[in-house]
Amino acid sequence: MRVARLILTPGDLGLYAVTVFWRFVIGAVCMLGWALATRRAVRFGWPDHLRFALLGACLFSVNYYFFYHGGKYLISGLLAVIFLLASVFNLLMGAALYRDRIDGRLALAALIGCAGIALMF
Repeated sequence: MRVARLILTPGDLGLYAVTVFWRFVIGAVCMLGWALATRRAVRFGWPDHLRFALLGACLFSVNYYFFYHGGKYLISGLLAVIFLLASVFNLLMGAALYRDRIDGRLALAALIGCAGIALMF
């Protein structure tokens, strides 16, 4: 069985870095516009900014970057299934780590999502 190795070339790295960068910039501009339009506070301390940067890197940059690399070795249908299951995992991890309550609407939405994924197979 042949195992695919991740080999980065300078051209690939540049392409992925640019697309991830622009996703992050567009998201930041949209969020700033929303904050200004709704007159919400946009002044935060340095510890908050560090947390925001870490959250932004994890949610809007790093996961897409690795997802693009995985796309070189997996079929697009499998990638779509993995990406769709992220919301269900977020729901379950929130309940496990933060003791968030899963109400009936959230449970129903997760079941409908899983049923939709199951129908693809």
